[in-house]
Formats: sequence, C-alpha cells, structure tokens
Amino acid sequence: MRNRTIKPAAFFVLMHCLIIFTFTPAFSEEKSFEGEISVKGTLADVDGDQAKFNEYRDITDGLYSRIRLKYDSDAYFMKFKAADIGYDSQKYSLGGGLWGIFSYNLFYDEIPHNITFGARSFYSGIGGNILTGTPNTLVSSWNAFDYSTERKQYGAGFKLDLLKPFFLEAAFSREDKKGIKPSSAGAPASFPFIIIALPEPVDYRTESVSLETGYVRRPFFASLAFYYNRFENADNNLFFDTGFSTDTLTLPPDNSYHKISFKGAVDLPLQSRLSLNMGTATARSDADLLGFTSSADTRFDGKVDTKNADVVLVTNPATFLNARGFYKYYNRKNRSDEIDDGALNTLFDYRKNSYGLEVSAKLPARFSLAAGYRRYKTNYNNRIDVDRTMDDFYDVSLKWAGLDYLNAMLGYEKLKRNTGFITPADPAVAAVERFIGRYDAAPLDRDTFKISIDIMPVETLNFTLGYRYKKTDYNDTILGLREDKRDEFSIDAGYSISKVAQLSAYFDYEKIRSLQFQRQFSPGDDPDPGSQDASNFNWNLLQKEKTFDYGAAADIFILPRKLTLRLQHDNIRSDGNADFTYLFPAALPAGSTNDNIDISNADDYRRRSFLAKLIYEFSKSISLSTGYSYEKYTYSDIQLDDYQYILPGFPSGFLAGAYKDQAYKANVVFFGISYKF
Repeated sequence: MRNRTIKPAAFFVLMHCLIIFTFTPAFSEEKSFEGEISVKGTLADVDGDQAKFNEYRDITDGLYSRIRLKYDSDAYFMKFKAADIGYDSQKYSLGGGLWGIFSYNLFYDEIPHNITFGARSFYSGIGGNILTGTPNTLVSSWNAFDYSTERKQYGAGFKLDLLKPFFLEAAFSREDKKGIKPSSAGAPASFPFIIIALPEPVDYRTESVSLETGYVRRPFFASLAFYYNRFENADNNLFFDTGFSTDTLTLPPDNSYHKISFKGAVDLPLQSRLSLNMGTATARSDADLLGFTSSADTRFDGKVDTKNADVVLVTNPATFLNARGFYKYYNRKNRSDEIDDGALNTLFDYRKNSYGLEVSAKLPARFSLAAGYRRYKTNYNNRIDVDRTMDDFYDVSLKWAGLDYLNAMLGYEKLKRNTGFITPADPAVAAVERFIGRYDAAPLDRDTFKISIDIMPVETLNFTLGYRYKKTDYNDTILGLREDKRDEFSIDAGYSISKVAQLSAYFDYEKIRSLQFQRQFSPGDDPDPGSQDASNFNWNLLQKEKTFDYGAAADIFILPRKLTLRLQHDNIRSDGNADFTYLFPAALPAGSTNDNIDISNADDYRRRSFLAKLIYEFSKSISLSTGYSYEKYTYSDIQLDDYQYILPGFPSGFLAGAYKDQAYKANVVFFGISYKF
C-alpha cells in the first residue's frame, strides 16, 4: 500500500534545489546559507485499527527525513523544505527569486485518508466502475480491499515585481485523488434486501489556474484577476449487480468553474480607506440522465452563474475612534436544464444583500467599547417553504486593561431572524409544510454571551480563562428543531521555572443540548400535531453531547542548554446521548418503553496520548533525540457496535466493513539525529 520511492514531482523539486545551490554563489559575495537536516527512525506497534491510527498520516517502521534550507544574498533568496521523504505523507516546497524583480514557488504534497483496512465485499472488480457478483452470506469468501484514498497535490506560482508599481502573478495547481471510498444504494422493496454497500472508485483530477495583474502605489490599489478550475472524474457511473439485474449509481460529474474579479482601494481623508471587490463566475457540469426522463435529450447540462459586489469603508478619524461599514451583494442564478421525469425539477437560486456598521472607541480608565449591527437579507427562488429570511445581528463588547497583570473582556451578541413563509400550490404538500420549520431558514432568537480573562501575576506565570454561552430558540417551529444550547469553558496556563523547566496546561469543556419535536404519520394521514393515535403520533428527541479536552506538557532542563526531557499528555473525550420520548405511549412497539428506547452511546469516543522525549544538544550543530509515544483510541456508537456484514431480516442488507472496529492502541519508539548549519 505504501510507496517508499521518491515521486517524480518530488524528484524534480530536489533536482531544482541542487541546481539553485550550484549557481547561487555567482550572485554576490554577501550571502548567508543555513539549514537543518534530520533523520528519525521509528518503530511502531499498533494493536487494533491501523487505518484509524494512520487516518491522515503514515507512521510505520522506517526512517523519516526532514530538510530545511535557506539561502540569502544581496540579489537572491531561496527556501526549501522537505518532510517524510518517500512516505505517503511526504511534502516538499521550494521558493525563491531575485529581490525586487521576481519570486517563484513550487510545492508537492501527499495526503492520505485511510478509512478501513481489510474491508470485505462479495463483489469482484473492486476499484473499477463495474462491480460484478451475486449477494451471498458466506463472508469468508468475500474479496478483501482497503477503504483508502490518497491526494497528490503539486503546483507552482510566479510573481513579477520588476515593473513596479505594476505587478503580475500567476499560479497553477493540480490534485490527483485515487482510491476507494464507502458508498451504498437502496434496493426496491421487491428485492430481498434494502441496502447494499458499494466500494466506490475514486479517480479524480482537479486543475486550477489563476492570473492576477494590478497596480499598487498609495493612495491607490487596483487588480484584475482570473481563476479557472476543472474537475474530471474518470468514472461518471458505477455499475453493480443486485442479484437480479444491473443497477447504476451516478458519481460526481465532470465540472468546471471560472471567475473574473476586480479589487480596488483608495485612501481618503481622516485616515480612511475605501475598498471595492466585484466578481462574476460560472460553474458548469454535465451528466448522463440514464433514461430517467421523457425528454429526447439524454444529457443534463448544469450551469450556475454568480455575481458579487462588496464595498468596505474603514476610518480612523480620531486616535480614540475606529469605524467600519460594509455592503455586500451576492446573486446565485441557476440556469441548468429542467428535467421532466413526470414532475418538472425546480431550479434553486437566491439573492443576498447584507450591510453593517462596526464602531470601537477607547474610554477612560483603560476601557474600550465596541458595538456593531449587521443585516443579512436573503431572497430564495423555488424553495417550497420560505421565500426570504432577514437576519439582524447586534453585538457589543467591553474590554478592560486597568491592571498590568489582568485584562478582561465581556461580550454579547443578539441574532433575530424573521422569515417569509409561503403556501405551496399542492394542497397535500401545504397541509404538511404549515407545521415544519427547517432550521436553516426558520425564525429564531439567539443570545450569545462570552467572557475572557487574562491573568499574568508574575512574568513567568499566565492564565487565560474563557466562557461562552449560546442559546437559540426556534419559537415559531412546530415540527423540527426547537432549541439549541451550548456551553464552552476553557483554561490555558503556562509557567516557567527559571532555568529548570517550562510547564503548560489546558482544559476545554463543551456541552451541547438540542431539542426536536417531530411527528410520525403516513402520507395522506393527519399531519396535525394536535391529534394523536397509534398511527399518527408526536415524539421528541433531546440530544446531549459533552466534550472534554485537556492536556499538560513540561520541558525539564536536566542540563540547561544541553539535556532536555519533554513530557506531554493529551486527552479528548466525547459523550453523546439521545433521549427519545413517544408523546403517545400506546404507539410504542411491543417491549419498548420511553426508557429503553434511549441511546446512551451516540458518537462516544476517547483518545489519549502520552509522549516522553529526551533531547541532547551534542554541539551547536548536532542534536540527538529519543523517545516513546503511546496512543489509545476507543469508539462506541449504536450504529457500529456489534457490526454485522449481513443485516438480519431478509437479510435486509449487505455491508462491507466501513468504519468497523475503529479502536486501537499504539506504541511508538523513535530516535533521531539533527544537523544544523
């Protein structure tokens, strides 16, 4: 799975770096050259889910290297960085140029995303877009594969400063993403299963180009920019056997996006500055309709046009007063095809206008006051529930720095949303919609309070305390999210004991509570929450989630400037709970009560880590290190506990093992040497 050879793009960067170093002495006698080269050997023992342990990294037995180089002269400059050379997480960057004339940069990165190793499926052809095979219950005979993707990103940029006050910038980047990710499809009721896991192939390519030219000389700034992005998917459809026929799953379609924008700014009297940002963009895509239309046109052509215009005025008319006012306009117009598959699809678009004013002032006794108002008005087209929303934000904060060792801040924000509801033309839809409040557009009343205190009683000791409370009430919602409350508390501390040690610690706590009120009813039955029976009844859901995050670290100087012991511990834990209540108890299934239907393990997890590292400064240029790290991760969720590849019932489904058994314990021993020059 892992490739230990240097990729072509990385090799190019390394060779380019060597060429630069070969010729740089010719630029000037006044020059400096410095850098660091380090090598670290690692031995990793992982018990459990190695994919979760290495979710976005590549830690295994081997040698890891890192290079940092910097060169400066009167005429030329250059920086080069490389890390994890030859591994799935390797990174390279090279930048340089001639002072005042031009600059350039090149980069190459690899980013793995490991989901599950050793997944299983009865399908053949995994990794391609044609899956063949008949569903069967003999899991031991299924094919093994990895749910994993890898991104390879590289690009280059160039800036020309020779023609000052004019400038020119250009950049290109490309990302190739390949692998397999989890997907699924539902089957018709006539089939003997209702869900089937599908290994979806990932073979994406994304390319982007940007160009910008402009003028910079006070009091003016102006620039014109062009951006183009193209996404290509090698597989637009995934064909799979159901055991009775061949079905098709559509995959992300090829698409493109381009934008032209203008930015400008001018200095005004009273230490003011007016800025303007305008742009127009178009996104296009196309896809095969696979026969789901009565139209003769078998292709869907998607097109979305957007326009934006922003104006910002910043002013500082007096030493004690600052102000900022803004206006923003955004218009999204959907010009895609309308598809007739028995009912004409609606094209969703919207227009948003927003404006606001923020003012801050210095007050006597080392107080400062800031206040602001913002309004966001959105008009929707072809939403079935609302045609507009209007959000009004009010915020105020008071800061005090009355003591040299203590700073405090108290803040409050108010959000009030008004919504314009509409009545759908279809009476059956209207009968239901009059009760539903979708939280993204439902009227709400939100209050947010926050406080922070910075304490530094002595130069070597500091504390930061913070608290934030947010409560959102959806007062007009009947069916949907009615309330959301959040508490966040944090402590950060640091202490330095002269030449003996440096200590630090942190603690974060967050509690989230939300309340939903919902109704169970069949199409055509009574949607009115005012009446209940065994088939049409109300229920609510109270969800709670608590997150604890704490840690501590210490650098102990056993021999000052010679031998240092670094200790670190981090812990994060999340505890989720879902409390269901049937408001018509007679509707409960046989054997169920309002107590035993609750979910105590909803996204519960805990990650603990410990690090002990010994660093020995052998000389000014050479340092040695060795250490040990430990990680333990546990996860529990009702959807994944007691994971089964074959769901009971008909069987009612065939799964492939995605996110199965994510717990792990890992012990890592490492040793390294670093050379600075």
